[in-house]
This record gives sequence, structure tokens and C-alpha cells, in this order.
Amino acid sequence: AQLAKAGNVRMLRVWGGGIFEHDAFYAACDRLGILVTQDFLMACGDYPEEEEWFRKALQKEAEFAERAESILNIQTYGLKKRLAHAHAKTAVIGISGGLDSTLALLVAVRAMDLLGRDRKDIIAVTMPCFGTTVRTKSNAVMLAEALGATVRTVDIKRAVSVHFEDIGHDENVRDVTYENAQARERTQVIMDIANDTNGLVVGTGDLSEVALGWSTYNGDH
Repeated sequence: AQLAKAGNVRMLRVWGGGIFEHDAFYAACDRLGILVTQDFLMACGDYPEEEEWFRKALQKEAEFAERAESILNIQTYGLKKRLAHAHAKTAVIGISGGLDSTLALLVAVRAMDLLGRDRKDIIAVTMPCFGTTVRTKSNAVMLAEALGATVRTVDIKRAVSVHFEDIGHDENVRDVTYENAQARERTQVIMDIANDTNGLVVGTGDLSEVALGWSTYNGDH
């Protein structure tokens, strides 16, 4: 990545499908402003074109893509109707760089497009705290900016630290209290921003998390 930067190279290609470099490589490219492109999963590979199992695998993948698009449309039209019915001025989303908030952001973008509204009406809020990495934060911000959303950053470390002092919790004890306090503070922030902008909060939790209990009550549940 350093050599590419020195040579004024702005994009690097990871050659060959199914090949992924070490995280340090992608982090360096993020830091240096270098775009990375990945080959399609089966690109440059020696795969059997005539085998029956291979054709069936491709067909199954195509059917999955169609089903995924259908699910995305259901979410999009549902959000579109809710925004219109509630006369919401904004759609507020907490973004982290993870898959769930990324999907919620993409759904919100499609909903705003269907409504014929400015994507700036989407307020994407990144709320860094103790465990936030530079890479996940920068990925979230870059995606939101590329999609045309309004991006806001609210650092919640001080607020959570004050809360720990209030309840007498040792910040060095990384238990359920430590984790849940951050999730609940993030929810409070986006709820209040939604109130302040006459908007709605777009949730980023998913049903698999609910089924497994892997979410925070009064937080991201």
C-alpha cells in the first residue's frame, strides 16, 4: 500500500476469486485513501463448466439473489409507507460499519428514492465509544457519504463514563453492564435526534438476534 501511494496509484486489485488479504492491508489502504477492488468469487478460477452439480449450485445462487431482492423490497416499501404515514421529516439510523446498520441504511436510501425525497433527509449517526475501531467507523461514514445521507458523529465515551460513575460501575470490568450501557446510550442519542428533527428511528436489529437473545433490552432490540 505504501508503494502504491508513493507511485500515485489510486486503486489496487486483489487478483483471483475467493482471495482476501490480511485486515492490515485493507486498513492501510483505508488510511492512505487507496481503493481496493475484489475479483468476483469464481474469477480466474479453474472450475468445471459442464458438471451438473456446478450448474445446480449456480441456479441455487441465482434463486437466492432473487429471494434476497424480494426481501429488500418488502423492507423498502414498508419503510416508505411508514415514513409517509407518519409525515416523518427524517429517518435516523445509527451506523457502525456492520452488516445490520448497512442494510438498514440501504433500505432507507431506497425508500427515500421511492418517495422522491432528498437523501439528506436520512441522518446517519456514528457514535464511537470504547471499542470502536478506526476502520469500522470510517467504513460507515464513507458509505453514508457516498449514498448522499447526512452524517453526524456523536462521541459517547464521556456520557457512558459519567453513567458508570453514577451507578458505581468500574469501567475496567468488561461485563454485560459495560456492553449494554453503550448500546442504551446509542439508542438514547438517535431517539433524541429523531425527536429533534421530527423523524423516525430506523432500527438495525434483526430477528436472528432477537431469537438468540443477542441484543440489549431498551437498546438495539
